[in-house]
Amino acid sequence: MMPSSRSTQQIVHIALEQGVDFSTYLEQVHRRLEATVRKDAGTRDSEQLEFIRLNYQRMKRNQKLYQPGERVQHLIKGIEKDQLWLVLTEDWCGDSAHVLPFLARLAELNSCVRLRILHRDEHPDIMECYLTEGKRSIPKWIVLDFEGRELFRWGPRPAPAAQLFQRLNTEGLEKQQISFELQRWYNADRGKSLEQEVVQWLEQYLRKAA
Repeated sequence: MMPSSRSTQQIVHIALEQGVDFSTYLEQVHRRLEATVRKDAGTRDSEQLEFIRLNYQRMKRNQKLYQPGERVQHLIKGIEKDQLWLVLTEDWCGDSAHVLPFLARLAELNSCVRLRILHRDEHPDIMECYLTEGKRSIPKWIVLDFEGRELFRWGPRPAPAAQLFQRLNTEGLEKQQISFELQRWYNADRGKSLEQEVVQWLEQYLRKAA
């Protein structure tokens, strides 16, 4: 249930005012990495810094390589009313490195779609509205219209990746090994599972809007 302290209309306003697009987000991550290097690792530990560096490289690569399929392109271009695509995330999140670039490429296909990214830890009140099984899991993608109606929510990972995570976690694998296996899956999938889930949502949405 949505906490009364943050209405969806307020969330739309905050996202449009304080959120950033994907290019700006990449620039911010790059600047943070450079600043941390100059400060000799600053307040971030070396392991987290390595995650951020890897994620930055992955986002750049995925942005360059991803080519949306014809079906999803057609559906995205069929959106006629303004939408906010809000993504809650953090720069150390490995799943986000494989999700954000694909969503950004899709959002570019239609001027009615505005992608905005907010840092989860800077907006805990908004994150509390979009928990996954009671957890602040990221990335979380929420689609809203500009009147504040929620159209769709997704995350933190595509269904096959979520199933893989659950299986590996149940088997008792260490966090580092689970992360490695998820990265292998994302590299092989190349955004296709996410694209299929986007297609399924858009087909339903456009059918209702017709």
